[in-house]
Amino acid sequence: MPLSQVYILTPGANAETTILLLDEVFKIEALVINTYHFRFLDGRVGRPMLLKQCAAVAKQARVYQCSWSTEIFDPAALAAVIEKDMVGL
Repeated sequence: MPLSQVYILTPGANAETTILLLDEVFKIEALVINTYHFRFLDGRVGRPMLLKQCAAVAKQARVYQCSWSTEIFDPAALAAVIEKDMVGL
């Protein structure tokens, strides 16, 4: 089964968990930031390869930013919100 959705988890300021579909530019940026830190990659091979891989994922998958309250972190509630969003895949 090909990859169809990616959820990037980020702490947020809202009391509720929110899921935001990212557009093309922000998809690649979010994937790059959340995969492997740029400064640890070799500038000649690693960085261009990371960008190509993130662009390929962004091309085939929907990428979401999922934010939750930092005051009360409930992993089960967060998982339930993501699972509800995934219904119909």
